[in-house]
Amino acid sequence: MNVTSEATFFTGLKEHENFCIFRRVNCLNQECKIELNEQRMREHVSKCDFRKHQCEYCNVIIYYKDIKEHEDNCQNFQIKCNGCNLMICRINYEKHLNECLEITLNCKYCSNYFLRKDLKNHNSNKCIKDQIIDYNNSIKDNIL
Repeated sequence: MNVTSEATFFTGLKEHENFCIFRRVNCLNQECKIELNEQRMREHVSKCDFRKHQCEYCNVIIYYKDIKEHEDNCQNFQIKCNGCNLMICRINYEKHLNECLEITLNCKYCSNYFLRKDLKNHNSNKCIKDQIIDYNNSIKDNIL
C-alpha cells in the first residue's frame, strides 16, 4: 500500500468511526452513566430511567425513575372517591371525604350503615340513639 492510499484508507476509517453504529457513545440523558454502542443506545434512550417526564397532574419535570414516588406525593394526583366515584385532587381529597354524600357511615349508637345523604333520615327515624340517651338520663336521675 502506498502513502496516498494509506492516507485515504485512514481518512475513510476515521470518517467511518464517526458514524459507525457500533461505536461507543454515552447516554444523552445527563445523569445516566451508561455507555453502549450507538445501535443499542437508541433503544436505551427510549427506556432510560433518567429520561425526563412531565407529570400529567402538576406539570413538574421529573426523571422517569421517580414517577411512582412523585405520584405518591403529588398534591394534584387524582384519587377516586369510594363513595361518588369522582376523581379528586389529593390536596382536596380529605375535605371531599368529609363532605361526600355518597360515603357510607356507621352509626356509633345502633351500628347500622347508611349513606351520608341519609344521615338526617337515619337520626330522625331509625336510630335508637334517642332511646339510649333517654335511658342513660333516667339512670342518672334514679342514681341522683
